[in-house]
Amino acid sequence: MATQLFTVPLKIPRPLVRTFLSFRGACGYENTFQAGFGTNTTTLSNALFRGGEACGACCELRCSARLDPKWCLRRGVVTITATNFCPPNNNGGWCNSPRQHFDMSIPTFFHIARQGNEGIIPVLYRRVPCKRRGGVRFTLKGQSNFNMVMITNIGGSGDVKAMGTHA
Repeated sequence: MATQLFTVPLKIPRPLVRTFLSFRGACGYENTFQAGFGTNTTTLSNALFRGGEACGACCELRCSARLDPKWCLRRGVVTITATNFCPPNNNGGWCNSPRQHFDMSIPTFFHIARQGNEGIIPVLYRRVPCKRRGGVRFTLKGQSNFNMVMITNIGGSGDVKAMGTHA
């Protein structure tokens, strides 16, 4: 593994992670386990969520042992999938812009940090290709006045750039 693998923008405060058990949420995944994500999920702050563009995207996170040697696991690395939005508040919270923040499930958090500090840690992250099995999945929902198509299990970038339907 190259030594310069993880980078963080210089003018934005270092992203932080807070533990949180996130199910359902702004990306439309009703059950992250059935969608194939398990516990390796995260909610994203506004700066990372980008109005939903990051839904389904994968990131590799590592606790910054240089900044927090007491709580970081030196070789701990985890790949997570964005499944929810961490809403900002008016009190300077972790999810407010321009902060880059991940709220992770507790089991996933312990891949990169020691138990006993289930809180805020500095992380280094990078976007990575998603590894999925079984092909793309389409879920159709709706009512008499609308249809919703949920696309999940997307490998590679995890992004859906466009979609269309025919009558």
